[in-house]
Amino acid sequence: MTFFLDKNASREELTDAVNYLLANFIESKNININSGEITAQTTGISGYLYRYLSIKYADSWDGQVNFSNSPTNRLYYGVYNSDAIIEPTDFTKYLWTKVVGGFGTTKFVWYQVTGGRQIQILVDTARPFANYFPDAGLAIDLDLLTVASVDDLTLITDNIGLVNNLIDEFKFAPKSPDTVVGLSLPAELTTSSPVVNVGTLSATWASQTANKVFASPNGAPGTPSFRALVSADIPNLTVTVTAINYSILTGDNIIKVTAGGTTQTLLTAVGNTGKVFTVNNASTGICTVACTGGQTINTVATQIVPPGSSMTVYSDNANWQII
Repeated sequence: MTFFLDKNASREELTDAVNYLLANFIESKNININSGEITAQTTGISGYLYRYLSIKYADSWDGQVNFSNSPTNRLYYGVYNSDAIIEPTDFTKYLWTKVVGGFGTTKFVWYQVTGGRQIQILVDTARPFANYFPDAGLAIDLDLLTVASVDDLTLITDNIGLVNNLIDEFKFAPKSPDTVVGLSLPAELTTSSPVVNVGTLSATWASQTANKVFASPNGAPGTPSFRALVSADIPNLTVTVTAINYSILTGDNIIKVTAGGTTQTLLTAVGNTGKVFTVNNASTGICTVACTGGQTINTVATQIVPPGSSMTVYSDNANWQII
């Protein structure tokens, strides 16, 4: 491949030229087609043959123990070079490197792609340099530069005269595109969307008109919304029918008495503030409503409900009061 660049060269043409020059630096190199490693005699691994580099983590030299996509508390990291964007889950494909002291919970793999499918990898607790990025658990595209610095280019100026002119033109560092994540929510919610690169998506309830409730549509299934209550929203009250003396329970609402001469005993008013009961005397005789624990109904211990009448009481957390 030959490059001819003039002063009107596009950024894409300049990037391709730099990638080519960095990948073909004049020095004896060895290529391992299995691992993808391109090794220079003096500098070790100088680049990779294939486009994508996958990184995984483990607790053994061969990657077999605790093979993981996360560095947390792992002891080794492994790399695998291929043309497949999907990272393999076979630990035997990776070349493993031990991390001194292990990753713990604070160390991460940071990388910098510098062109020519060359990558610098460091393990640190924080970003070592501005142009380094953390491993995000996805295959790294070695054809996408995270930096193309003049220092990288000057390494080859003694061997390729073209770079002398290229450096003057190449004054930019191609910027990785921003990652923008948005969240679309119903109108009842407001959100911090979008988030660019780093941040947390959050949602809060939007302000609503007073005295509205969040409910499904009236009378039919559908998407819920804030609306006014209707009678159909109120559930039916339970009706307990008794013909004997009865101790009223928390789950009762209406107590229908069908036999006169019986006593209906209220539960304690204490701890039941606002609780409401209705005693309906459907018999031909009187029925008595009584209290427990020395409590009262409108200041007296018992109340009489005549035949065909009802009495509704509520708790004020100390005693019962007739409505």
